[in-house]
Amino acid sequence: MLKIAVLGAGRQGIRATIDLLDREVSPDVEKVLVADFREEAVEGLLGDVSDDRLSGERVDVSNVDETAKLIKGYDATINLTWYNLNLDVMKACLKASSHYTDAGGLFHMTRKQLELDDDFRKAGLTAALGCGGSPGQMNVIARIAADKLDEIDEIHVRLGSGPAVYTLHSETATLAKYIGKGCNVVTFKQTLGSEMKDTLIKLRDLGLTSKKEVVAGGKKLVPYDAVIDIIEANPDQNVFGYSGRTIMDEFMIPAVEYIDGEFKEFEPISGDEMITFPELFGDQLGTPNAIVKGRFKGDPAISLAGIIRLGESSRARARSRYGGTGPMVSIVGQMLASGEITKRGTYPPEAIVNPTRYKEEMKKRGCPGFLETLIVTKKT
Repeated sequence: MLKIAVLGAGRQGIRATIDLLDREVSPDVEKVLVADFREEAVEGLLGDVSDDRLSGERVDVSNVDETAKLIKGYDATINLTWYNLNLDVMKACLKASSHYTDAGGLFHMTRKQLELDDDFRKAGLTAALGCGGSPGQMNVIARIAADKLDEIDEIHVRLGSGPAVYTLHSETATLAKYIGKGCNVVTFKQTLGSEMKDTLIKLRDLGLTSKKEVVAGGKKLVPYDAVIDIIEANPDQNVFGYSGRTIMDEFMIPAVEYIDGEFKEFEPISGDEMITFPELFGDQLGTPNAIVKGRFKGDPAISLAGIIRLGESSRARARSRYGGTGPMVSIVGQMLASGEITKRGTYPPEAIVNPTRYKEEMKKRGCPGFLETLIVTKKT
């Protein structure tokens, strides 16, 4: 029976906890601990979810020793705090002998986390990095598409349907290395509504994304921090649909893509592209999340993979029983805790999550299926 700790009682922490406690999809979970710096968040979750397998505590995860003491005895720890605390939680897992997974490190943090590979390997532990919705599900879907080709030139991850732009993401940090087959290009783009995109551009152009201290109204402030606080204080705003920190870090920091074997920066929310493949799939099935270009038996080929949408919007799918970050980190957390994942060290999901098992777990949670198409151009 599995004992799993969830650090972070925000929206995704709640979703992960609910999935872990769902006996239909997670029958082997014996105990779940939820901990957060905000006592009211933990108390709110305990009040909403009645299950004798669930307990809650307050914790400051930046305190490695305190966190290690709390999670000791748990088979795996799911870190759903903010990504800049990932290294602290990983160090706590090493001290507590608990496997580790998280929802991503926005490229730069992920690369720092990979440097702890030797530490986890020597401790006999696994750190599964970026195992949420995106990164996470998108990495495994890219692997599904890539497995159909013998050689790979390019991997393009696309999130959503419609106008898409570059944003900072972890997929570009790992896919080329861990999928291999000669891949020397990896890009990531996602769709943003026109109103949101225009608002983000205005914030940037007005200098409101700067981390440099300024004086306003006779008081010192940092525009970056002020904008986050304003957005977080207005939960009813309907322009973004994301947390303030996600907006300022994921969308306003230069994107990093893997181009011709090198990491290159691009202006955030640039590189406009329309994501649509109606001639292949039709509007109801949706669009592929991974477009992989290479060769199949020597012939040029394109492999496409994605989750079937059946008319759902991207946002509705993210909130479904199988979509988004919470269910995926629960799945990976259970794979770690049960010993199903046996490789030791630090890895992204495309290196350690078996695509067949991923599909099985998604089906248990109501996923309608996957798009998988291979297009081969025969030489004449």
